Amino acid sequence: MVRKIKIHRFKRNFKSCIIHRAQVREHITANLGHPATKLLHMKNPHLPIYDSQVAAFYFFQFPSTNINVDKRIDRLEAFHNFLINEYARIIKDGLLKLAIQVFNKRFNQWHLTEEKIIDSLIWQYVNILDKGALPKKEIFYS
Repeated sequence: MVRKIKIHRFKRNFKSCIIHRAQVREHITANLGHPATKLLHMKNPHLPIYDSQVAAFYFFQFPSTNINVDKRIDRLEAFHNFLINEYARIIKDGLLKLAIQVFNKRFNQWHLTEEKIIDSLIWQYVNILDKGALPKKEIFYS
């Protein structure tokens, strides 16, 4: 028998998702924002997912575990709000229009939002960089 997980018990915003996650776990981890943004993305697929790869791409440093939880949550929430605005700007200004079109053409059966495609492009870019693509001169800009 499959149990249904009810996530409607708390407000569906970043801070309440993080607080709920913190209450469920007995300790707070450095990356507590990631699962919260995944939950939010499931409810609204136009929201970006915040994780270590997206943070690395934007040079965001995870809040230290030495600061109090409220300040950490505020910093994570501020970064997630930045991502929402940044993805909206990228879409509005057509900065990744060609990349999104090529992605949609190649993976058209998935019907992903532009925000999810931006996430995927960032993840793949950071993944290639982590494997040393820049020093190996495998990335070209034209």
